Amino acid sequence: MSKSTRNIQEEKSSAMRARIINATIECLDSVGYSKTTTSEIVKRAGVSRGALQHHFHSKDDLIMAAADYLASKYLEIFKMKFEYAGSLREYIHNILNVFWRVEYKSTPLLLLEIKLQNRKNKKFSFINDNDFKEHTIIFEKWWKNLFKDVPVNQEAVKTTGKVCLVSIRGLIYDLLYSQDTKHLKVYHSCIEDMLVQMLSPDRTPEN
Repeated sequence: MSKSTRNIQEEKSSAMRARIINATIECLDSVGYSKTTTSEIVKRAGVSRGALQHHFHSKDDLIMAAADYLASKYLEIFKMKFEYAGSLREYIHNILNVFWRVEYKSTPLLLLEIKLQNRKNKKFSFINDNDFKEHTIIFEKWWKNLFKDVPVNQEAVKTTGKVCLVSIRGLIYDLLYSQDTKHLKVYHSCIEDMLVQMLSPDRTPEN
C-alpha cells in the first residue's frame, strides 16, 4: 500500500470516528444518557452498525471517547482572545456570547451526567472532581488575562470572573428544569449590566 493511499484511508477513518462521536454528543445533549443507545447513534450518524463497532467495540468505549472529546473542546475556549475597541459593554457582551454558547452546549453538564451514570464503572474514573475544579481555575486565569490590559477596575476582575461563571451556570441549570427561554435575553442583559457596573474604572469600593 502506498503512503498516499494509507493517508487517505487514515483520513477517512478519522472522519468516520469524528462523525460517530459528534452523533453521540448530539444524542447525549438532546435525549440524555439513558436514551443514548447505539441504535440511536447509528441513526443520527448515518452509518452502519458494523462501522460503529469497527471504531468502538462497546458503548463504554464510545461514551469514553465522547467525554474525552467534550473535555478537550471545552478547554479550547480558554485560548480565545477578544479585541477591546473602547467600549467595555461591547467587550463584555462579546465575551459572554461566546462563553454562553459553549456552556449552553452543556459540555460541563454532559460530562457530569456521564460521570454520575458511570460512577461505579472504573473505566470512567478519568472524569473526576479535579477536572471540574481545574476547569474553574483555567476559566479564572482566562478571565483575568482578558482584562489585564483593558481599562477596568482591576480589583474587581477576580470577583467578576466568579460572578460570571456562577451566573451563567446557574442560568443553565435553571433552564434544564424549567425549559423557559422566554426571558433569556433579559437574564443575559442583567448579567451584562452587573459585570459592566462592577468592572467600570470609575467604580470605587464606596460605590
